[in-house]
Amino acid sequence: MVGNNSKGVQKKRKLAPSRKNTRSKAVRSPSTSAINSSPPENPSEPSAASQNLIGPPPPRGQKRRSVPEDKQSDKPIEESIEEHPDKQLRKDPQHTSKSSKQLSKANLEEHNRLLRSGTADETRRPAKRRLQSSSNTSMTRDTESGRTYASTAAHYRFGTLEYARIFIRPGPPPKKIQSLVDAVIQRKINEDRKRELERIAQSLHRDIIDCLCGAGREDDYIEPIQRALSSMDSDRKFHFPRKTDWEASLKPNIEPSSLSLNLNFLAKFKKVANNAITSSKKRKANKSTLSSNASQLAVEPSCTPVQSEPKVLAVKTARPDITVGLLHETVLEALAARGLGSLRATLFLKNLQMQQVLYSNPTQHDLPIRFPTMVIEGKSYATGKPIFDAQNHAAVSGSCMIKLQQDLAYLAGCTSSESSSPQKAPLAFSICTEGPHMELWVHHTTSEERICTYNMNILRTCHASILKGVTEFFMVVDNVMRWTSGDFLNDIAQKLASAATAEREHQ
Repeated sequence: MVGNNSKGVQKKRKLAPSRKNTRSKAVRSPSTSAINSSPPENPSEPSAASQNLIGPPPPRGQKRRSVPEDKQSDKPIEESIEEHPDKQLRKDPQHTSKSSKQLSKANLEEHNRLLRSGTADETRRPAKRRLQSSSNTSMTRDTESGRTYASTAAHYRFGTLEYARIFIRPGPPPKKIQSLVDAVIQRKINEDRKRELERIAQSLHRDIIDCLCGAGREDDYIEPIQRALSSMDSDRKFHFPRKTDWEASLKPNIEPSSLSLNLNFLAKFKKVANNAITSSKKRKANKSTLSSNASQLAVEPSCTPVQSEPKVLAVKTARPDITVGLLHETVLEALAARGLGSLRATLFLKNLQMQQVLYSNPTQHDLPIRFPTMVIEGKSYATGKPIFDAQNHAAVSGSCMIKLQQDLAYLAGCTSSESSSPQKAPLAFSICTEGPHMELWVHHTTSEERICTYNMNILRTCHASILKGVTEFFMVVDNVMRWTSGDFLNDIAQKLASAATAEREHQ
C-alpha cells in the first residue's frame, strides 16, 4: 500500500507541468477539449484530473450528477455555465470571468458545487410552486363558482322575474292583503286538533334531527314535510304530487313586442348616420383600404341599437317539489252539491283543459289534482344550495296559481249574465326550505298604473330543530289547508257551476 501511494505522488508531480499545455491549447482552440487527460495506469485508482472533474462526493441522500464523458470533453465550461438553468450562475460576472481566465481544481470544485446547488433548487422549486398554484387554483375556482352561482340567481330574480312582473318583496304585504291573509291563518283551532298537530310536529321534528346528524340530501328534508301534510289531511281532500312540471302557458311571461320600444322616430337619425358614412368614404377614397375600413367601423356602431332585436328573458317552468291541491273527487263533490253531475263536471273540466281555457290541473300529467293553493320548494342543507334559489322557484309557482284563479274569474265573468259582485283578491301560499329552515310566503297581485304585478311576501319562519316553533308553524299551515278545502273550494265551485250552466244553455 505504501508503494502504491508513493507511485501516486510521483504521477501527480509528473502531471502538474502538463496543465499549462492543456490550458494553452484550450485557449488557442475553443473547439478542442477543455481538459485532455490520459487514462490512469491502474484502472481501480482514478487519476488526479478525473478527480478534479468529478469533484467532492455529494452529500448523503443526494445522487451524484452524472455527465457523459463526450459532453465533459467537447463542451467548454463557459458554455455549460451559460446554459445552466440557475440564473444567478449565468448572470454572475465573477464566475464567468474566473472560468474564462483559468482552469484549476478550485474552479472545477466551485463549478460542481454550483451545479449541485442549482439542480437541487430547481428540483425543489417546481414542487413548491405546484403546491401553491394548486391551492390557489382550488380557492379561486371555489370563489369564482360561488360568485357565478350568486350572480346567476340574483340576475334571474332581479332581471328575468321582474321583467315578467314577478317581485319577491322583503317586507310584509300591503294592509289590504294582510287583512285577507289574517282571515286565513288566524283561525281558531280546537284542542283536539291542536293535540293532533303537536303529534305531527313532533314526528317531523325527529325526522329533521336525524337528517341533521348526517349529510342529508334535499329529498331527506322534503319527505318529512310531505308525510306531515298527508297526516294533516285526515279527510283525504288533497293530493300531493312530487316534482311534476306545470303547464308553461300559466307563466306570466311578457311578449317581447309589448315592452320593445318603437324606434321609428330614429329613422331620421339613421338616415343622417348613413349619409355621414357615405361622405366619410368619399373623403377618404384616396387613402388605403385599411384606413377606410377602420373609419367605417368607427361610425357604423352608432346605428346598431336601431337594428338590434329585443332580448327575450324566459321564466323557468314551474316544477315544485310538492304541489298541494284539491283532489279531483273533492271538486266533483262540491259541483254535485250545486246540481252538476259527476260525469258532466268531469267532461266540462277536461274540455276546458284541452281547449287551453282553464288549466284546473296545472301539471303536464293526467293527475287527480285541481286548483293548487300551496307549493313546497326546498334546497338541501348539506350541499350549500341557498334558500334564495328556492324562493325564486316558489315565486314562479305562486304566480302560476294566481294566474289560474284569474283565468277562472275571467271565465265566470264571461259566462255570467248577472252583475258580478266585487271579486276577492286571489291568494296562494308557498313553503320555502333550506334543510331545517322553513319559511311561509303569501302570493298576491297588485295593480298600479294599469299594470298587474305578482308579489310574494313572507309571513312566518321556523327552524325544525326547535319543537315549539315547528308546532306553531304547522298550525298556520293547517289553517291554509282548511281555508283551501272550505272557502276557496266553495268559491271555485260556484264559478264553475255558473260557467257550466251558461255553457249548457247555449247548446
